[in-house]
Amino acid sequence: MAAPPTPLRPVFVVGDLGVDTAGVADRLADAAGLPRLPGDPDPVTSVPALGADRRGWDSVRLGRQDAKPRWVDHLDDRWSGAAWPQGREAREADRSTVVVTYDGIAQHVAFLAAAWPDARFVHVEADPREARAAVAAGWEDGTHVTQPDLPDWEGQAWSYPLVPGWRALRGRSVAETVEAQWETAHRILEQDLAEVPSPRVRRLAVGDLQGAPEEALSDVLAWLRAAPDPSDAGEDQASTLRSTSTASFGELLQALGATLVMTTYQSGYLVLARAQEKGVNTHFRRLARPMGTAYRDGLLTVGTKSDIVTYANVPQLAPALPPEGSHDAVFLPRHTLHTGDIRVHDLAWAQGQLWAVATRFSCLATFDGRHSLVPRWRPPFISGLAAEDRCHLNGLAVVDDRVRYVTALGTTDTAGGWRATKERGGIIMDVETDEVVAEGLSMPHSPTWHRDQLWFLESGEGALSRVDVATGRVERVAELPGFTRGLTFAGRYAFVGLSEVREANLFGGLPLTARLEERECGVWVVDIETGSTVAWLRFDAAVQEIYDVALLPGMRWPEILDSTSERAADTFLLP
Repeated sequence: MAAPPTPLRPVFVVGDLGVDTAGVADRLADAAGLPRLPGDPDPVTSVPALGADRRGWDSVRLGRQDAKPRWVDHLDDRWSGAAWPQGREAREADRSTVVVTYDGIAQHVAFLAAAWPDARFVHVEADPREARAAVAAGWEDGTHVTQPDLPDWEGQAWSYPLVPGWRALRGRSVAETVEAQWETAHRILEQDLAEVPSPRVRRLAVGDLQGAPEEALSDVLAWLRAAPDPSDAGEDQASTLRSTSTASFGELLQALGATLVMTTYQSGYLVLARAQEKGVNTHFRRLARPMGTAYRDGLLTVGTKSDIVTYANVPQLAPALPPEGSHDAVFLPRHTLHTGDIRVHDLAWAQGQLWAVATRFSCLATFDGRHSLVPRWRPPFISGLAAEDRCHLNGLAVVDDRVRYVTALGTTDTAGGWRATKERGGIIMDVETDEVVAEGLSMPHSPTWHRDQLWFLESGEGALSRVDVATGRVERVAELPGFTRGLTFAGRYAFVGLSEVREANLFGGLPLTARLEERECGVWVVDIETGSTVAWLRFDAAVQEIYDVALLPGMRWPEILDSTSERAADTFLLP
């Protein structure tokens, strides 16, 4: 009896509406020497049961529940036959890897991930304004019509994928339809990709392909050539998100009696670094693009892509969690505030309120539970509120329980204007006086008040520095082997997050990239009295960026439960 064929391992190239995924797929397939499929616009339509007409014309979106074996087998056979027309022997020789993209693929990510557990996804990112403009042009010229006879639709024939909620757009202008369609499709793509194990997703920026194509493609090709790990499908993913550390890192956490929290928006995880008998345990919990964190009085708050999530420590639960007697803290989700994608960066508590840097709106904000944000302060050079990320305001420091200092990457008042001066346009400002404390900085982040001094990370230099707020004099304390971002202190020790920074279009030209050809990702511990590195924890594979770090004092082995766990569902806290 012949052995079964090697399972098909598609590489799906996905992106927002208006992004040229076909062009990227062609370049990727050529560079990797892989078959590129398919030729038809949407192969899923070859399965009648998956068509929008069989779903009451609600949308073309497909989910995990649609991944029925008979339909998956049909597509698997069809793609295999098209990729290897010379037969199974050729398929086996090519290890069954094929590059796939088609119109509407971004609405099928959940379906594709469930249908092919070994599939990988290349997420092509482009300027949203350019993508929207391309979609609008396609609507206007009628070159992307997908539903010429859509029931109850009025006006110009429906173009591009049919998204949920389309009926509410009847009678709207093309511009309004495109805006709503694009935002809905974007939200679905981000949500579904967040559910795919992060080692199976790789971002590829169109700007990188244009500015440094060989570098951009080489990174993706190396990722494709790596053998897939079957354990990727596990819930925790810890085995695939490997880390190494010095013995001193675990010893320091043990001496502090604390756990280190890290956020990595690139891979989509909140990470707990916990000391164990031999080294450090890194424990992962999935979140959609986690960014800033704030810890206060047993509450851990995390900013994500569209939400701010607050967890409460319920230590009474610890004895009940396996293995028995191992945990000393358990964080339960208590409150989720939906803000929309305001690009939350740093979070901090001050005077009993949670403050956030709303980077997309170039302001500091608080929250009232009704609005997306309540603007509280913006730099004097920002003329008004707009979702345009004009200066990349990012960092927030609290002094004596009052919001006091911020960092920004520029002083521009135009959409994305800070990018043109990112190498040396950074500033630190005093919120109370609206005065610039220090300027000419290379991408400053993470301002932190410690030992009556203002510390910050000059990320573009890969440096930990402090500034004299009276004179503006900046003193560099340490240079580190990565893009520094994320800072917290324990006495004389600074825990500094490091990122690899691979995107050439954003990070090219920085002093750091000129100084170091290869950068590290992890957390380095610096003795601020000597400037020397005393410990480090380094991620080896999927994690390439760190945004924030924070210490959980008095917790050696905490757990964080998500809202879908049975334990969280059956635990009730009463006043």
